[in-house]
Amino acid sequence: MAAKTTRRGNPNSLPSILSTAMVLLMLALFLAVALNAKKISDYLRENMVMTAYLNNDISEQEVKTLKRFIEKFDEVKEVRYTSEKEAAEAFAQELGQDFVNALGYNPIPGSFDIVFNADALTQTTMSAIKKSLIGKEGVREVVYQTGLLDQLNKNTNMTLLVNTALGFVFLLIAVTLINSTIRLDLYSKRFIIRSMQMVGATKWFIIRPFLWRSMINGFVAWIVAMILFVLISYILLYVLAEAAEIIKPQEFVIIVIATFVLGMVLTFISSITAIRKNLRLKLENLY
Repeated sequence: MAAKTTRRGNPNSLPSILSTAMVLLMLALFLAVALNAKKISDYLRENMVMTAYLNNDISEQEVKTLKRFIEKFDEVKEVRYTSEKEAAEAFAQELGQDFVNALGYNPIPGSFDIVFNADALTQTTMSAIKKSLIGKEGVREVVYQTGLLDQLNKNTNMTLLVNTALGFVFLLIAVTLINSTIRLDLYSKRFIIRSMQMVGATKWFIIRPFLWRSMINGFVAWIVAMILFVLISYILLYVLAEAAEIIKPQEFVIIVIATFVLGMVLTFISSITAIRKNLRLKLENLY
């Protein structure tokens, strides 16, 4: 019976809750991207690898010496060595046949995969390290994707700009949506409000029930948004295991709290603004 009364008294509640929930969900996703923008960029940068291919006749001692030489660079985060045998086994597994026995020799050389610190990764740094490695004994070739870093930097800057713009858009949508919903609700009860004013009801007495209802709707919308946000995060972690290294629990808590505070503040400000505006309506504007 209570549920029926609520729906009859406020038919706009469900659309309002769902619409506000979608906006808060978008805000939560925006905050997630904004908080992790640098880590995502660093993750992509640290997955840019420079590969130094070695001569087939390089000795084990020369491999160790060369690895120590590379590790001395401050810009280098990690050096991974792959022997000729390991490289051949990996390629044979991908190919689906033992090509070494077919050819009678192993044409794939050993190599070093060099991972850089994200903050130190520049074209100048990579070019300098490449030049220093090419002159080293036992190194056949050094390769890396020259244009990929520039493209990554451009994409990172563009993503930051787009996310900032989307953040302002979502805030504007949230304010407009909540304000419009409350104004529609108040407009449907404009004669009741006018009657309350005529019998001497104070502004706060009139405002309080409408404000309380909108805050409850905002809270329910936040719960719905957070449930959807958790589901999306879970799917992302299930599909992309590497996302666990980017999305940390403490940042998740920050997003939940920030979205709650933002949603409640926006609801409160929009509610007060809309209610006060309706209270100032002139008699001829009621019809």
